[in-house]
Amino acid sequence: MYTTKKEAQNAKPHNKEVANTIIRQMKATNINLMMYMGFRKPYIIENGIYFTVSGVSFDGQVEITINSTDKYDIKFIKAVKKIDKETSAMIGDIFYKTEFKVVMRSKDVSSDELMPLLENIIENKRKKQK
Repeated sequence: MYTTKKEAQNAKPHNKEVANTIIRQMKATNINLMMYMGFRKPYIIENGIYFTVSGVSFDGQVEITINSTDKYDIKFIKAVKKIDKETSAMIGDIFYKTEFKVVMRSKDVSSDELMPLLENIIENKRKKQK
């Protein structure tokens, strides 16, 4: 993942093209949904894009990559805050570390299925993920 603007600017042209294609397809399907799900902080990654969302039922990161069949593989990632016992013991105070955990995956998602799937998981008002 590219964490700075400079790294993203130096990304391989193929990765930029894939990331831009994903965003274009998302906007073409439903640009309003991108706003509703709190789409922000997009980063170009190898063969895809990584971004943050703040939806009704999912709050975390989403990674979308293109696979060898020209379909998308999607990971839904949550940040989990844990007490780092070793560091806490050394400094004499509670010290937290953040770990990232994949909580859900979807494979071989077509471009037509992308936004409905994201909407169902991120904005599904019936089930709040914790």
